[in-house]
Amino acid sequence: MKNKLVALFFAAIALTCCFAVTAFAGLELDSEDISELDKVESIYECYCYGDVDKNGNVTSADARLILRASVELEELDAAAFVKADIDGDGKLTAADARLALRLAVGLDKFPEHQLEEIVIVPATCTTEGMSVKICTACVKIYAQFNTPSDKHVAGLWETETAPSCIAEGKAVMRCVFCNEVMKETTISKTGHTGEWTYPEGKSCFDVVPKNRTCTVCGNYEETTENPPADGHNYFWVTIEENTCTENGLDVYRCKHCGQESKTLETKAHGHLYERSVITKEPTCTESGEKGDQCVFCGDVINITEVTPLGHDYDNSHYKVTKEPTCAETGTADVICSTCGEAKEIELEVLPHDIVGEWTETVAATCDTDGLAEGNCRYCGPVTKVIAATGHTVSKWVNVKAPTCAEEGIRQGYCSVCGNEAAEEKIEKLPHTFNEKDKNGNLIVHRTSGILCKEDGEGYLLCTGCGFKKYGIIKCLGKCEAGETKVIKEATCTDAKITVDICRYCKEEIASTEGASGKPLGHKWGEWADTKAATCSENGSREKVCTVCGEVKSEPIPATGHKAGEIYVVTEASCSEEGLATVSCTVCGTKLQTIRTDKLPHTPGKTVIESAATATGDGTCSVYCSVCNEKIETKPFTRILVEGIYEIEFTEDSDVTAGGTVSFTIKNAASITFVRFAYGVDGTETDIAETDGVYSFTVPADIAETDVITIRIF
Repeated sequence: MKNKLVALFFAAIALTCCFAVTAFAGLELDSEDISELDKVESIYECYCYGDVDKNGNVTSADARLILRASVELEELDAAAFVKADIDGDGKLTAADARLALRLAVGLDKFPEHQLEEIVIVPATCTTEGMSVKICTACVKIYAQFNTPSDKHVAGLWETETAPSCIAEGKAVMRCVFCNEVMKETTISKTGHTGEWTYPEGKSCFDVVPKNRTCTVCGNYEETTENPPADGHNYFWVTIEENTCTENGLDVYRCKHCGQESKTLETKAHGHLYERSVITKEPTCTESGEKGDQCVFCGDVINITEVTPLGHDYDNSHYKVTKEPTCAETGTADVICSTCGEAKEIELEVLPHDIVGEWTETVAATCDTDGLAEGNCRYCGPVTKVIAATGHTVSKWVNVKAPTCAEEGIRQGYCSVCGNEAAEEKIEKLPHTFNEKDKNGNLIVHRTSGILCKEDGEGYLLCTGCGFKKYGIIKCLGKCEAGETKVIKEATCTDAKITVDICRYCKEEIASTEGASGKPLGHKWGEWADTKAATCSENGSREKVCTVCGEVKSEPIPATGHKAGEIYVVTEASCSEEGLATVSCTVCGTKLQTIRTDKLPHTPGKTVIESAATATGDGTCSVYCSVCNEKIETKPFTRILVEGIYEIEFTEDSDVTAGGTVSFTIKNAASITFVRFAYGVDGTETDIAETDGVYSFTVPADIAETDVITIRIF
């Protein structure tokens, strides 16, 4: 029974793997294949294990079923077996039932779906596609959705119709996926091609005819060409290159018409032998040749012999004609790998095949050989020489120092025997061509020529041994500064003027003439006053340079006035400004005129301009008690007139306490009485009349806010 269950388990695994291969190996699935699959029960948890009874949940019943199957009390099909094997070990045990029970009661959490997206219908540039997400654990559909169509993806421009001399071409841009044409454009005509010919030649000043035949379509054209705006435009053209031994030729030719205005011969530049070449290859038996070759023309000089290579028999092409032994040599035929020549060579004696070990009978020293004895398996007792060990040189002593004229010598001593073991030569030191002048320039000793004007010969001198290294000194083409000459010495105000002297021709280099250093500067004496300063005028002082006598002057600032006290000329009043002055206590000069503001007016009498009525205010003017100037005009409510009569106040009516108020009454023929009253009790007092003018005195105790009422009946 147990074997049967195992077989069913592996069958289920195989089915699951088949589907997985279908899902992940890129095989195509259609809508019908997808419709046969179940959908997941929960999008949050994957019931891939434990749901043996396939009711969509894992319960204690599933755990009991797994436990019964583990003890062979229940049989499960392949699909149920896969779900029951929760721990995935290929067999059903109580551990699987315990895991199912923990899932059922919520002690363990179901795993999440293991999703893989599968494209059922691919999207194109113009149509939607369809995809599904499938859980690879429970093999159920998780989601199904449409994928939006892709947009066209533009490729590169392609030439569909090539342009020609007389016709335009056409280019298209296609979608890289569906090959649909997305854009079109026109390719311009190529135009006729071919070289223009000038029957009358070119001209830089006249219009000339020209013609050509198209090399593609054969079209013939005739036209004219205008002269260039700049006329002749010359440049140098090399007709014949100069060589090592022959001069060259350059012409000054117009690039428009080809006219040549002048020629220039270029000098031969001479050989430059800077390359070593083999002119004849050596062979195994014959010498070769080599020499110095000119890098320009290939001419070879200083030809010397190259040693033959010798045969190269060190190769595998040989045949043994006599085998060597430990007692005698052998022979073999060999072939030279270079030239193929054959010869017989001797094969070395083979080493003895010693039975046991060699026995040393005479020890080797640094400079004498030793001996050893042994028993050869083939030839019996034999001896061999043990080569001298050789000296071990560990200490070197210089016995003669090297110079640039001759080699040095050093002696080596053996660290074993202590004897002199070796002697070596020490290479010569290189020549030291470092002789310099006082300006730090390398000295080249001339033997001919002035280097700034022409080529010459000269040498460098070794400072160690006096060896002279000769050579051609190329003309510098310009003077080179050496010593400096003073043209004009420095003064107090001007720097020193110097010029460089050419180290070769000893002439002055005009371009180097100029100021050097700084002016010496004046050495001034003490200041001396030439004019004393006053309150208002500057003074002056000067000092003299003790070197050049130049005079330097500068002003002495005026001392400035010293202001005294303020002197009042006119006191200020309410009608006029005041006036005061300030003078210098040193020179008496009037320094400042000060005007003081007018004093404020002192209000005096108030004169009525118009009386107040029951329907409106009157007006009055206030006069200064000092200057009698009208200070202000303001609304007047101090006097109120009752009745139908109109009165007119005199110009000198003063309504202030103690003042006199006078007035006349128009149409006064029928008047019975004229009285005035003021204050709280309003006691009336008769107003006296003289020649038609009524007058009364304003009471001294009248308050500022009291109103005087004149009653006319």
